[in-house]
Amino acid sequence: MLRQTLVTAFAEPRFRRGLAALCLRLVLLSLWFMPGCEPNAQRTPPPPPAAETPDTAPTAPPVDSPVVPGQPAGAETPARVSQFQEDAASLTLIPWPRTVIPPDTLERVEERIIASYEHYKAGEITLEEHNERADQFYIREFGILTYVRGLIENGQAGVTASTYADQAYAEDPDDFETLLTWVFIGGTAAEVFGAEKTAALRRLHQMNPHHPYVLHELALHIYGLQPAEALGYAQKAQRLEPRYIPQGVDGLCHYQLGNYEQSLAAFKRAHAAAPARLKRATLERIEHVRDTLASSPADEAVRQSMRDNGHAIMGHILWTRH
Repeated sequence: MLRQTLVTAFAEPRFRRGLAALCLRLVLLSLWFMPGCEPNAQRTPPPPPAAETPDTAPTAPPVDSPVVPGQPAGAETPARVSQFQEDAASLTLIPWPRTVIPPDTLERVEERIIASYEHYKAGEITLEEHNERADQFYIREFGILTYVRGLIENGQAGVTASTYADQAYAEDPDDFETLLTWVFIGGTAAEVFGAEKTAALRRLHQMNPHHPYVLHELALHIYGLQPAEALGYAQKAQRLEPRYIPQGVDGLCHYQLGNYEQSLAAFKRAHAAAPARLKRATLERIEHVRDTLASSPADEAVRQSMRDNGHAIMGHILWTRH
């Protein structure tokens, strides 16, 4: 039935951007929806993890060494490996596991979408109303948080996902998984990517101080102003989830602190662990630090002035090469 619906949708020009897109979304959403990490609620903020020396800095574990988000350092070997997903296009780690939903649930949504389409064809509702109904069909069956995550996992992290993430956050701002999803995709207003998002990450860290995504993102958000604190978060994130090593956030922290030799060592470690698409970007960071080590005192004075004003003196974005 779904295949016939897609054929019909693509055959009707007026509906190419309507039902076809929604049915394709239905197919994409057929695989994954489930919250990820259990919160570990605490009444007082946990202390930031101590930064490690170069000799004890995180390295990628052997292939048979499992790593679990939320597993404290020094704990016994966990029974399962990390369930973080990696987005193939951006190499972004999606911080919740992918799961399968019952087929009969999808069939119910499909039936309702097709019925709504008939109302649209009859001129009883507009295309916008039909699209809104389709979103609500998903949300009623899966829940708003599950629906948002399904959109993200399937490369549809646009305005719709962000809007519904904002709605979920407004309805339940104290739920760990809701807040985690909002930090990942929410925020239709630009200011949430500054102090409000940092505050949300600190709240998440208070709820669960062993969640690698939270640690990694918190380090990224504060390394310009609090590089020493950020360094501990970055190193712990890499230890819990070695796929963060290529991002080299520990190297950014060392660079911000003026520890250039340690920054160089961290970026070399990132380069060694990086996939092919990040090799050039991680090598550029290595060369940048080498240039810094050979620079003049006047150049260092400029960098120190930037530090004093709270500016990150090396950007955190790694440009991938496709």
